[in-house]
Amino acid sequence: MRKIQAIALMALATLFFESCSMDEEPIGANVTPAKEGFEVLKQVEVNDETVNFGIDSVTLSASFSQAVTFTATFKGLSSGAIKTIKTTAQELTSDVLTWYGEHEGLTFFREGEKVEVSLSFVGSSVTTKDTLTITSTNKFSTTQTYNFKEAGFENLDFSNAYGNGWFVGNGEDTPNLTRIPVTSPVPPQGLKAFKLAGKNVAGGVFITGMDFSITGKNKYIPLPASADSVWFNVYVYGNSTSATELYIEFKEADALPRWTNGQTDGVQAIIRTNHEGWKLFSFQYSTLSFSTYTPGGGNGNKIHESDKIQAVTYNLQTAETAKGEYVEAIIDYPIFTIGGPFDPSILKSKP
Repeated sequence: MRKIQAIALMALATLFFESCSMDEEPIGANVTPAKEGFEVLKQVEVNDETVNFGIDSVTLSASFSQAVTFTATFKGLSSGAIKTIKTTAQELTSDVLTWYGEHEGLTFFREGEKVEVSLSFVGSSVTTKDTLTITSTNKFSTTQTYNFKEAGFENLDFSNAYGNGWFVGNGEDTPNLTRIPVTSPVPPQGLKAFKLAGKNVAGGVFITGMDFSITGKNKYIPLPASADSVWFNVYVYGNSTSATELYIEFKEADALPRWTNGQTDGVQAIIRTNHEGWKLFSFQYSTLSFSTYTPGGGNGNKIHESDKIQAVTYNLQTAETAKGEYVEAIIDYPIFTIGGPFDPSILKSKP
């Protein structure tokens, strides 16, 4: 009798497993698929043919014959950037869906590009599309994100010492020196990234550097004093080599009016470009180490004081085991965020 019961239970379990596996995709409790006779009564339309994400957003209008779960996909036709929003409605209005220019993945939307807007529906092959043009992208400067001047390297002005806040310094004994904005490899944001490259033929490790001043006229961020809440983020291009070391140093003023080499802190993030392609690096400020170079930033009070950062420097050098080798680092879109790492798919504060 027990053997018969066991066989019966196994048969029921097998039947249950097979019936579940036959479903292509389980429909969740919050998903409303299109039913028979579903129609798009009013094709999707954007609220305006152009959008300036610095001051505005995108809303859509459309209507359907029944309430249905759908995905709105925004795709940059030049950049390939993507943003998707999934929701359920019978009529699409600004109360249902608004896009602020955020994106998913590495690639940002670009100024001047056309964006295809499409709706796809659960349980239906019907689609509806429209297009718009971005006149100005989202710079992610909000109450919780603070980007650098120009949000990258689009309009650097080297006619003065600090072009748009940036200063590009010289390395010593580096005849093959490169420190220029570049368009290749294609940056994740905008059209230009910044390349530091070269080799030290004198046997040292330092190649070259650049820094961004946030004091005086270039001051742009009231960073909070809580170092736990402050994050620094930057995109770095890797070429699968461990020879390259990029030292990013945050120069604090400590108790002095301004940061001073040999007297104040330098807090460091170190990136080795042994990855392939573009990668977003995010660092919680309170977890970073202090410089041990006494003539530089190794003589401060050894307290993480994010509200006293006055400059951010980028120094390119080789690993000790790779002296004399040609190395390079390409950076894009450095940005501070508050409360967590940079996530370009989510806007914590809206225009």
